[in-house]
Amino acid sequence: YNLLKASDRGNGKLILVTAITPTPAGEGKTTTTIGLADGLKKIGKGAFKNCKNIKSVEVPSSVTKIGNGAFAGCAKLEKLVLPFVGGKLNTDGVASKSTLFGYIFGEEKADGCYGVKQYITKSEGYTVYIPSSLKIVRIENASTLPYGTFYGVKSLTSLEIGGDIPVISNRAFYNCTSLAEL
Repeated sequence: YNLLKASDRGNGKLILVTAITPTPAGEGKTTTTIGLADGLKKIGKGAFKNCKNIKSVEVPSSVTKIGNGAFAGCAKLEKLVLPFVGGKLNTDGVASKSTLFGYIFGEEKADGCYGVKQYITKSEGYTVYIPSSLKIVRIENASTLPYGTFYGVKSLTSLEIGGDIPVISNRAFYNCTSLAEL
């Protein structure tokens, strides 16, 4: 059984994960920390959906695309390290649904997550569900922060952004009421 298409395999090593154990009810996972191997290129839509006990995820810089809702329902997530914001590295500064931070959490309600409407223009927005426990985010490389990038992410207390950012657009951090460290 191939987990990845040949075009997504790259030169990385395939690592079989054997330590994720379903709960007795078959829901969620007992894994609390995930560090993904260098060489991984893509995280698919809903890849970690409803992994309710994950507290920390570090996505390697080799990843170039993260699917919509890849971390949906990860209700205990406290810390997230990403190579970029949203679904892929944004180099043109144009806001879209996939440039929003909440894109990777998706638009499906989940216990332990709060709904926030993230906007890409003054009138166009999408309701996404961010884990209430998410406090720390580190973005390794951001070349631009388009309109509304972190709009309404109220649980976030610390945000670290690497890279050369010439433009931080309007409302990039609007209503990030708990953000104390940037």
